Amino acid sequence: MVQRIDLHLHTDASDGAAPVEVLVARAALAGLTTIALTEHDNVDSWERGQRAAKQNGVRLMPGIEISTRHEDQDIHLLGYDFSPDAPMLRHLIDYQRQLREKRFRAILRRLHDLGVRIAPALIHTEKTSAPGRVHIAQALVAAGLVPDVESAFKRYLRRGKPAYVPYETVTPAEAVQVVHEAGGFVSLAHPVFSTGGARLREKLVDAGLDAIEVLHPRHSQALQSSLIEFCRRRRLLITGGSDWHGTLDEPYDLGEWFLQGNGTSRRSGRASLTQILRNVQPVSPARRRAAARTAHAPRNIFRTRR
Repeated sequence: MVQRIDLHLHTDASDGAAPVEVLVARAALAGLTTIALTEHDNVDSWERGQRAAKQNGVRLMPGIEISTRHEDQDIHLLGYDFSPDAPMLRHLIDYQRQLREKRFRAILRRLHDLGVRIAPALIHTEKTSAPGRVHIAQALVAAGLVPDVESAFKRYLRRGKPAYVPYETVTPAEAVQVVHEAGGFVSLAHPVFSTGGARLREKLVDAGLDAIEVLHPRHSQALQSSLIEFCRRRRLLITGGSDWHGTLDEPYDLGEWFLQGNGTSRRSGRASLTQILRNVQPVSPARRRAAARTAHAPRNIFRTRR
């Protein structure tokens, strides 16, 4: 069976806009067969996601996007196929929650010192255990202080801006160890946002990295090809996904970006996620348009015979 796989999705359990049940139902309607809900530093959507996946005939894999820091750089790692109830993972999630809440309060204090007042009623974090900058950005929009979320980041919240507060978090090696102990594997999220290129990737591989997110809407074809070659050379798994948040300003829809692979195992009849990822093909809107042009191109019946 051909699998259409999206391993990078966010619901309102972190910084996405859609409830878990809505996202899973839309994923099924979009033709996705295997998905992972990769909330920031939490697995709050896992149990509801399981129920929704069963109702919609979608395979749901455990997932999480872990915030880490290496050499003054924020690095996001994607954990997959782990036990969501593993004690060390739960300990990490609780630790990250405390750090996120501390950072959240620090950002609000900086905004207050700048004369930017946000009514508490406009700050909506009740659906997540991982509050972040996007929730403050949404509150700034609701207060009429900025026109949109992107403007909030550009004016106040991005690195180098007056209300930015650096991450205080775990190292990549620590996050990798926890996910491995929980029985899962780890992928580098959206390398396009990380500086350091191949040098950074080599360091992460030395720390135990298992995979790289090759397919991502922000990746150029050149970067994608380079990442595929790196994965082949270092024998890493290829992961990918849409990083879909369901926001109004998202320039693409669910189901437009996915990995395509075979979901059948000769032994068990159903392949594991790692088995599928050993032989996948990234599929993007541009690639599908090119394939469609080729498929529908008229044959040249007047070509010279050789």
